[in-house]
Amino acid sequence: MSDDRSMRMSDVLRVAVSQLRESPVFFYANVTAISVGVLLIIVMLSIAVGVRRYVENTLRKEAAADMIEVSADARIAAAPPLTYAHIAEIARMPAIRFVYPVVQGVFADLATRNGESTFISLASTTGSTDPEVTRYAFLAGNVAALHRDSVVVPESVVRQLAIVDPRAAVGRRVTLRITRAGLHGDESVDLPLTIAAVARETRFSRCYVLLPLAQQIVKWQSNIAAPPPVLAATAIDHAFVFDTIYIYTTDVASVAATRTALERRGYQTASILDSIHRYDQILFAATIVLTSLGAIALFTGSISIFNAAYASVMRRLRDFAIYKTYGATGGMIMRLVLAEAVLTALVAGLIGFAAAAAVCLTLQHYAGSRIETVLFPVEWWLALVAELTALGACVLASLRPARIAAHSTPVEVFRIG
Repeated sequence: MSDDRSMRMSDVLRVAVSQLRESPVFFYANVTAISVGVLLIIVMLSIAVGVRRYVENTLRKEAAADMIEVSADARIAAAPPLTYAHIAEIARMPAIRFVYPVVQGVFADLATRNGESTFISLASTTGSTDPEVTRYAFLAGNVAALHRDSVVVPESVVRQLAIVDPRAAVGRRVTLRITRAGLHGDESVDLPLTIAAVARETRFSRCYVLLPLAQQIVKWQSNIAAPPPVLAATAIDHAFVFDTIYIYTTDVASVAATRTALERRGYQTASILDSIHRYDQILFAATIVLTSLGAIALFTGSISIFNAAYASVMRRLRDFAIYKTYGATGGMIMRLVLAEAVLTALVAGLIGFAAAAAVCLTLQHYAGSRIETVLFPVEWWLALVAELTALGACVLASLRPARIAAHSTPVEVFRIG
């Protein structure tokens, strides 16, 4: 029985192929219509996936996924100030791996001896044990070479200082000019520094100096009576009150619970996971819009499939009636019509995916050559989506004509004829 059924199916496929060969114009038109819709959907999905990965990779470069940024603002909540004593207390909380106090929000001018200068954002670092800096990729030098009168800079700052080769920047003497509002107008202090390392990219394009120097700079800028910062002082100011600390949890899964515990203490928290979640929502909406454009084209192609299948069925009603007089059932006739749709879908899906892959590779070559992330990925599951999309469109469009062919009787057909 199973052999007999498989033979009948093979006969159905053979007849379906012969029918498609007899109507090449309809076949090519249907394949073209469905292929265009599949191409648009696959390209749109590829763009959506590529942009999502690019955004996530870019955001993760700005901060580690297991890091929580904690700040204390007495104007918003009655949280304990972030002194060293309270930081040590926070470090003893469960699921916390490392607590890193940070001085940030310092802006200054960095200049070379030949007169080139650039405006920079400055932050503190604890050196080779600081996870914020050690995760960067360095083009020249390393964070272990950072000492009290040196600075770590990103490649973008090196370029702005007219230093072509990042390796030539290491050891270069620069001047850090910081400014504050004094009693008699703006006051400035120049600090001679040495570039210790050049990173490919840093968070917010920051430059980094050791924590003791950053503490001095902030105290001088915020207190008119504070002495100017000097490179000779290397001791950490334990009376310093931080605006921000970075907390690294034992794993990403612990971030949510740790943030909740900190917020109950009155602190404000932020995580890169918040930004990723927001961008996921935006990209999901963008994916829906982009895919809808392809779906509209696919729907148009489905109408073409329906019209072609309907016309083909009406033209061949006599043939179907003759098949039935020889014992063919309505189910076999329906399978014959649907087999033509399936064959059309397979060809259209392959052509649509191949065309989409060519478009994506071309776009990646011209638009994404300077971006590390692949903006237009071509992956195996997109081929599966292409085939399933084409199959669904062709089969659904052919169901009605197939039912007409299956339910027509020889008596009705020959009476109409």
